[in-house]
Amino acid sequence: QAAMAAMAEAGQRTLVEGIGALRPLFAALPDEIRERACALSATYDPGSVAASTRFMASGAQPFADGAELAAITAPVLLVPGTDPTHPFEVAEVYRRHLPRCAVRSVGPADYAAEIAAMIERELELERDA
Repeated sequence: QAAMAAMAEAGQRTLVEGIGALRPLFAALPDEIRERACALSATYDPGSVAASTRFMASGAQPFADGAELAAITAPVLLVPGTDPTHPFEVAEVYRRHLPRCAVRSVGPADYAAEIAAMIERELELERDA
């Protein structure tokens, strides 16, 4: 909960201070990951960051129940979380109800590269379908 509160606070500060208000959130990351996070966050819109971090801190789920997910027809690549903030049980609800859901696990060693490769594989499968 403390991490979510810190994100929400930083998100609100972006409205006044700009996206640089997010940088302290990345301070404890390894250098390479911190550099990527800073570069990526520089492309964010402060209003969107403020809204999304406020929503995440609320603890609300975007859907009232899993059945609402059935209306989503776009392909979905779902990478289940492995921590209390991203419980596997929530991912399982999404997997059961999203009609075009591909579930893939990722190890912590090279998360970004693994995600990029999975997205490319899923896009290839979609093109071939």
